[in-house]
Amino acid sequence: MFFDAHLHLDHLKEDEIKKYLELSKKNGLDYFFVNSTSLKSNFQTKELAEKYKEVVPGFGLYPLESTKKDLKEFEKILETQKGKFFIGEIGLDFKFADDAQKKEQNEIFQKVLDLAKEYDVYVNVHSRYAQRQVVEILEKNKQEKVIMHWFCNSEKYLRKVADKEYYINLGPTYLFHDEQKAMIEKIDKNLILFETDYPVEISGKAYASFELKEVINKFCNDFNIQLKELEKMQKKNFKEIVH
Repeated sequence: MFFDAHLHLDHLKEDEIKKYLELSKKNGLDYFFVNSTSLKSNFQTKELAEKYKEVVPGFGLYPLESTKKDLKEFEKILETQKGKFFIGEIGLDFKFADDAQKKEQNEIFQKVLDLAKEYDVYVNVHSRYAQRQVVEILEKNKQEKVIMHWFCNSEKYLRKVADKEYYINLGPTYLFHDEQKAMIEKIDKNLILFETDYPVEISGKAYASFELKEVINKFCNDFNIQLKELEKMQKKNFKEIVH
C-alpha cells in the first residue's frame, strides 16, 4: 500500500474530492493524510474523514492562518474527534514574520505540540525559513511522534531529525532537484514518506496524489529498491502512524 503523507483538499468541491480520491486509488494510492490549516478547514477535514474511510484527518493551525484566539476552538475539535487522527499542519513560517508574529507562532506551536503529546498522536510539521527553530523546539519538547513536511533543504537538520527517527516527507521537488538524492543517501530509507502537498504548485504545476508514483518510482530507481519492498515499508510506517 501507498499513501499521500501530506495534502489539502478543503479547496475542492464535494464532487471534485470524490473524483480526486477515486482517480488516486486507481493509480495506487490507498490513503490520504489530509492536513488542515485553519478552523474552517479543520471542520471540513473532519467531515471528509467521516465520509471517506481512506481519508486520515489532520487537525492543525497553520502558522500563517492562525492566532492564539483559535486555540480554544481547536481544542474542542480534538475533544470531539472519535476516529484516528494526527495533528497537522502546524509549525513555524518566518519568511515574512516580524518579531511579534514569530512570538505568537512559537506560542501556538508549543501549545499544539503539548496537545499532540496529550492525545499521543503524530504531528505534521511545517518549517519554512525556521528549520533550526523548529528542530530546537521539537528537541526541547522531547517530541517523538513527528512527520517533517517538505524538509529536504538542509543536510545538517535533515540528519538531526533522522537521528531522532522522525519521518521525512519527500515530494515532487525530488523529481527536479538532484541534490535531494545526495542529502538522503545516508538516511534510513524506512523514515521516508511521500507527499504531494496538493494543491501547492511546484514549478508551475500542482501535483496530485494520483501522480505521486512518479516520485516513488524515481526513489526506487535511485536507491535500487524494489517497488514491492518499498510498499511493505510504507505499510509498516502507515500502521505506526495510524494505530
